[in-house]
Amino acid sequence: MKLKNILLSTMMLLASGTVYADAKKVCDSGSEYQKYYVNYLNGIADLLKKGPEHHAVVAGERGVADFVRNYGLKNASSRIGFRIQDLNSDCMPDLLIGTTTKEDDALCQNVLALFTVAEDQPIIVFESSEHENFCMLDLDVFGYDSYDSSSFGVYKYIYAFRAMSIMEQYFAVTDADNTYKLDPGYYRTESVLPYDDSPVNPDSVHKLKVTADDYKAIRKNIFKKSITFRVKPMSSYENSLSEDDIKDGPYKSNKNVVLSQESEAVENIQDNDGTAEEQPAVSINYEQDVAGRYSQYDVYVADKGENSIGVMVSAGEPVKNLTVLGLTFESIDDNGHVTYDIKNMYSVDKLQPDRPLLVRLTMMGTIPNYGISYQDKQGRIKRFTITQSGMDGSLQLNPM
Repeated sequence: MKLKNILLSTMMLLASGTVYADAKKVCDSGSEYQKYYVNYLNGIADLLKKGPEHHAVVAGERGVADFVRNYGLKNASSRIGFRIQDLNSDCMPDLLIGTTTKEDDALCQNVLALFTVAEDQPIIVFESSEHENFCMLDLDVFGYDSYDSSSFGVYKYIYAFRAMSIMEQYFAVTDADNTYKLDPGYYRTESVLPYDDSPVNPDSVHKLKVTADDYKAIRKNIFKKSITFRVKPMSSYENSLSEDDIKDGPYKSNKNVVLSQESEAVENIQDNDGTAEEQPAVSINYEQDVAGRYSQYDVYVADKGENSIGVMVSAGEPVKNLTVLGLTFESIDDNGHVTYDIKNMYSVDKLQPDRPLLVRLTMMGTIPNYGISYQDKQGRIKRFTITQSGMDGSLQLNPM
């Protein structure tokens, strides 16, 4: 199958581009959204009762229909369920259809469809098709895997568009399948790829210097972050919704909601020996979040791109040899440990509490491209990657 066909369903994740009005209007609409979800659920219940051969499958039901074709109709209503919860903090509960558990041959507990409502109109945010995997990586972040794993990526559920936006997409190009007129190899992009024969803008894709095994390891590292989620089996659905079916109330924010014990955050990250990991001696914040806090600071511009951000690096006490690192992915092992080519880009002999460092940089996808290092009190060099939380977008330092 051509790459454009592999990516076609991925492009369907991106809605027509309509920007919807402020969600407050929707928040005031009471439980009107429930009538649309009941319609969807009634259709899925009929599909699970009759099977796809005796039910007119419509948009939003194809993932469920494919599941039945692959696994059979027996016990299907107990193996597929639904969850209603605000996943992207827009005040509107979303309807998620997924498997009740991870199937033995599946990459994760699969999300088969996601629905929402905006301005009193039902919207299919996405649905899976045959042999695809949609995995929940966070409340509003999903991993996508094509039928043959030649294409995969990470997508964020965007409030303003009620659609999925590409955070990063990986795809392979072979000699036999060169739709985009690119050299054979492995690529990453943060842009929508055309699904006709149009050439790709070379500035929108980045060729990876990786082997086939490295490419598989990148995929493995993304999907090992999959979380499980509780759903109510369709076998217990009775053509209506109750308050018990709406998780955490209809309009509560999803912040700090735990979907399952597997996704629960822990206070202290544990090393392999069971000891708590040392906290960084520096902290990072978005420039706008600490505006006016410091009367003076140094500035280093690592990237002048239009999507660059300001990251303020500060410390509560003097820190020696603070260095901004440029990171280029090299490889990843079976345990998910990433090896980077590290370039020292800028250094400060001693970072003072009253004089932080502002770094302007552009962050690319879930694989970090920037980090920092410093010398601790024992003279050891500590290195951290700079990343953004998939939950709330906050800046994070993760040990390398």
